[in-house]
Amino acid sequence: MNNSTNLSDISLNLSFEEREYLNKINDKSNEIRRGLSMKKDFFNQSLTEIFNRWSTVHNEIIEDLSKISYSNKWAFDRVDLWWDNIFLLLDNIFKSIVKDDRLIYVGISLIIMSILIYLIQITS
Repeated sequence: MNNSTNLSDISLNLSFEEREYLNKINDKSNEIRRGLSMKKDFFNQSLTEIFNRWSTVHNEIIEDLSKISYSNKWAFDRVDLWWDNIFLLLDNIFKSIVKDDRLIYVGISLIIMSILIYLIQITS
Protein backbone atom coordinates (compact mmCIF):
# COMPACT_ATOMS: atom_id res chain seq x y z
CA MET A 1 0.00 0.00 0.00
CA ASN A 2 1.27 3.41 -0.81
CA ASN A 3 1.14 6.49 1.36
CA SER A 4 -1.83 8.17 -0.39
CA THR A 5 -4.13 5.21 0.27
CA ASN A 6 -3.11 5.20 3.92
CA LEU A 7 -3.97 8.88 4.20
CA SER A 8 -7.31 8.46 2.43
CA ASP A 9 -8.19 5.51 4.70
CA ILE A 10 -7.36 7.61 7.75
CA SER A 11 -9.39 10.57 6.53
CA LEU A 12 -12.41 8.30 6.02
CA ASN A 13 -12.28 7.24 9.66
CA LEU A 14 -12.08 10.81 10.99
CA SER A 15 -15.11 12.70 12.11
CA PHE A 16 -16.10 16.01 10.54
CA GLU A 17 -14.80 17.99 13.53
CA GLU A 18 -11.44 16.18 13.40
CA ARG A 19 -11.08 16.91 9.67
CA GLU A 20 -11.95 20.57 10.25
CA TYR A 21 -9.42 20.76 13.07
CA LEU A 22 -6.70 19.18 10.87
CA ASN A 23 -7.48 21.63 8.06
CA LYS A 24 -7.28 24.57 10.47
CA ILE A 25 -3.92 23.37 11.83
CA ASN A 26 -2.63 22.82 8.30
CA ASP A 27 -3.68 26.33 7.22
CA LYS A 28 -2.08 27.90 10.31
CA SER A 29 1.14 25.94 9.70
CA ASN A 30 1.26 27.12 6.08
CA GLU A 31 0.77 30.75 7.16
CA ILE A 32 3.59 30.51 9.70
CA ARG A 33 5.91 28.86 7.18
CA ARG A 34 5.15 31.52 4.56
CA GLY A 35 5.74 34.27 7.12
CA LEU A 36 9.08 32.83 8.19
CA SER A 37 10.31 32.38 4.64
CA MET A 38 9.21 35.93 3.73
CA LYS A 39 10.96 37.37 6.79
CA LYS A 40 14.21 35.51 6.09
CA ASP A 41 14.32 36.48 2.42
CA PHE A 42 16.80 39.30 1.84
CA PHE A 43 14.75 40.84 -0.97
CA ASN A 44 11.65 41.16 1.23
CA GLN A 45 13.36 43.32 3.85
CA SER A 46 13.05 47.07 4.09
CA LEU A 47 16.10 49.33 3.83
CA THR A 48 15.93 49.99 7.57
CA GLU A 49 16.01 46.25 8.33
CA ILE A 50 18.89 45.75 5.89
CA PHE A 51 20.88 48.61 7.45
CA ASN A 52 20.22 47.34 11.00
CA ARG A 53 21.25 43.80 10.03
CA TRP A 54 24.29 45.19 8.17
CA SER A 55 25.54 46.97 11.28
CA THR A 56 24.81 43.94 13.48
CA VAL A 57 26.68 41.63 11.10
CA HIS A 58 29.73 43.88 11.07
CA ASN A 59 29.75 44.02 14.86
CA GLU A 60 29.56 40.21 14.96
CA ILE A 61 32.41 39.90 12.46
CA ILE A 62 34.61 42.26 14.47
CA GLU A 63 33.76 40.33 17.63
CA ASP A 64 34.61 37.01 15.97
CA LEU A 65 37.88 38.37 14.60
CA SER A 66 38.85 39.65 18.01
CA LYS A 67 38.28 36.17 19.47
CA ILE A 68 40.82 34.56 17.14
CA SER A 69 43.59 33.58 19.47
CA TYR A 70 46.80 31.68 19.23
CA SER A 71 45.81 28.19 20.25
CA ASN A 72 47.71 24.93 20.27
CA LYS A 73 47.09 24.60 16.53
CA TRP A 74 49.63 27.34 15.79
CA ALA A 75 53.04 25.94 14.91
CA PHE A 76 55.51 28.55 16.17
CA ASP A 77 58.31 26.10 16.78
CA ARG A 78 58.26 24.71 13.22
CA VAL A 79 60.17 27.12 10.98
CA ASP A 80 59.80 24.92 7.92
CA LEU A 81 55.98 25.17 8.13
CA TRP A 82 55.67 28.95 8.58
CA TRP A 83 52.83 29.15 6.05
CA ASP A 84 50.58 26.91 8.15
CA ASN A 85 50.02 29.75 10.61
CA ILE A 86 49.04 32.09 7.79
CA PHE A 87 46.64 29.54 6.32
CA LEU A 88 45.12 28.90 9.74
CA LEU A 89 44.61 32.63 10.32
CA LEU A 90 43.07 33.12 6.87
CA ASP A 91 40.82 30.11 7.44
CA ASN A 92 39.54 31.59 10.72
CA ILE A 93 38.91 34.96 9.06
CA PHE A 94 37.11 33.29 6.14
CA LYS A 95 34.93 31.21 8.47
CA SER A 96 33.89 34.28 10.45
CA ILE A 97 32.96 36.17 7.26
CA VAL A 98 30.89 33.42 5.60
CA LYS A 99 29.06 32.27 8.73
CA ASP A 100 25.24 32.32 8.31
CA ASP A 101 24.14 35.10 5.94
CA ARG A 102 27.03 37.46 6.61
CA LEU A 103 28.44 37.22 3.10
CA ILE A 104 25.60 39.29 1.62
CA TYR A 105 26.31 42.15 4.00
CA VAL A 106 30.08 41.94 3.44
CA GLY A 107 29.33 42.22 -0.29
CA ILE A 108 27.22 45.32 0.35
CA SER A 109 30.14 46.83 2.27
CA LEU A 110 32.53 46.08 -0.59
CA ILE A 111 30.17 47.73 -3.08
CA ILE A 112 29.85 50.82 -0.87
CA MET A 113 33.63 51.01 -0.44
CA SER A 114 34.21 50.67 -4.20
CA ILE A 115 31.72 53.48 -4.91
CA LEU A 116 33.44 55.70 -2.34
CA ILE A 117 36.88 54.96 -3.80
CA TYR A 118 35.55 55.70 -7.28
CA LEU A 119 34.12 59.03 -6.11
CA ILE A 120 37.40 59.96 -4.45
CA GLN A 121 39.29 59.05 -7.60
CA ILE A 122 37.14 61.07 -10.00
CA THR A 123 37.12 64.15 -7.79
CA SER A 124 40.90 64.36 -7.49
